[in-house]
Amino acid sequence: MNTDFRLDVGFFDHHKTRRLIASLGLEAAWSLIRLWAFAAVNKPDGRLSGMTDEDIAAACHYEGDAIGFVAELRRLRWLRNGRRSTCLNDWSDHQPFAINAPRRQAAARKAAKDRWNRLKSEDASRMPDACEPYAPSNAPPEPPEPPEHTEQTEKKKPPPTPRRASRSGLFEGFTRFWAAYPPRNGTKRGRAAALAVWEKAALEPNAEELIAAITNQKRHRDECRNAGVFCAEFQDAERWLKNGRWQDEIGDVPETEDQQREREIEEWARSES
Repeated sequence: MNTDFRLDVGFFDHHKTRRLIASLGLEAAWSLIRLWAFAAVNKPDGRLSGMTDEDIAAACHYEGDAIGFVAELRRLRWLRNGRRSTCLNDWSDHQPFAINAPRRQAAARKAAKDRWNRLKSEDASRMPDACEPYAPSNAPPEPPEPPEHTEQTEKKKPPPTPRRASRSGLFEGFTRFWAAYPPRNGTKRGRAAALAVWEKAALEPNAEELIAAITNQKRHRDECRNAGVFCAEFQDAERWLKNGRWQDEIGDVPETEDQQREREIEEWARSES
């Protein structure tokens, strides 16, 4: 059975389509397309055998004058009268895939049947060889005797797999860095992700530099907070390493509002004296 059919991209601009729409409206063109879909499934040869004009209009779901609709399709040569039935005009030229659907189905059934017969014949040819050991009786053959136990037949146990050293143990510098890194919002997370970045970037030789940098940055943060200046939380260690934050320059501790006010008063007093 067909599941689709061809529709030419120039269908709506064809002069016969424009004349059909001018005569019966856009519904008539849509009903013609539905007639083609019906034929692709039920009448793949394009012959509407056994169908009256009312049946053709019903297959199109045309709700207007059925006789007038089919007559207009004949007049515009969308349909033609065959010897025994109404036919879709030039159906074999425009729908070669749909018209050959029964032939393809028959070929597929024949190929499946031939494949099945070939498999059955191959199984039958192998059957005597498979049954030969059981030919003297219906009882199964006695199992073979197990081989004598010798040192050669004794299964050797595989050597124990050595335990893999911990990745953190291979990076002592990272362990000290992780201990020095401050928690974020009271929680320190992402050790494995930070270690992966550390290993990928080969930061172990620079461990002392990174530890000194995070120590200085923590001290600067504490000084800012003690001075009443807002200071954001540190990033996670993974992002801190990815972004190369150990290279950040540390500035002076900014003045608080009180300190700035006192400094301005002192400068004003010196300028007035």
